[in-house]
Amino acid sequence: MTTSASRRPRPCCTGCRVVPTPTSALTVSPYTPVWPDGNTTLHPTPFQFTSARTGANFDQPYERAAFEADLPAIEPTCNRTTGAGCTLIPLTDNGEPAQFYPFFTNADVRGTCTWQFRNDIPGNPRNFGRNAQYGSLLPLTYLRFGGGGSTNVRFNDFRNVISNPC
Repeated sequence: MTTSASRRPRPCCTGCRVVPTPTSALTVSPYTPVWPDGNTTLHPTPFQFTSARTGANFDQPYERAAFEADLPAIEPTCNRTTGAGCTLIPLTDNGEPAQFYPFFTNADVRGTCTWQFRNDIPGNPRNFGRNAQYGSLLPLTYLRFGGGGSTNVRFNDFRNVISNPC
C-alpha cells in the first residue's frame, strides 16, 4: 500500500508551529513557553553547544561572547530606519506580545562550560537576563547599491557583548 506524500506525517522540531486546520484543536506557537525547562516529561532537552576556541592549539577561550537577535527584521511595528517600534518580544500573528521568546543560558555539563538555548531550568541561574540578554538596538551600516559608495543605517538586530563566562 502506498501513501501519498500529502498524507504522510511531517516531522516537527522544538519550536515549530503547528498550523491549525478546520478540524484541529491544537496550535503551538514558537512563542509559548514549551521550550526546554527541565521538565523532560513534557518538553525536550535544551540545544547545547560549547564555546568556540582560538589559539595555536584551539584551546584558548575567546575573551567575549555576544547575544544577538534579528527581531527587527520580523516585527511589523519596527521601523528599521529609525528603530521606532522595535521590541525584544516579538508580536504573535494576532498582534499581541509573545508569551515567551527563547534565550541562552550556560551551565557546567560533565565538567565543560556549555551554552544552552531554552527556557528557565530550575537550579540554573545563569540566564544572562533572559530576553534582556539580547541588549539594545544595533545600528548597522550598509553600502547603498548604485550609491557611489554612500551608505545607509538600518536597525536590523539587537546585540549585547559580554565577557565570555566559559
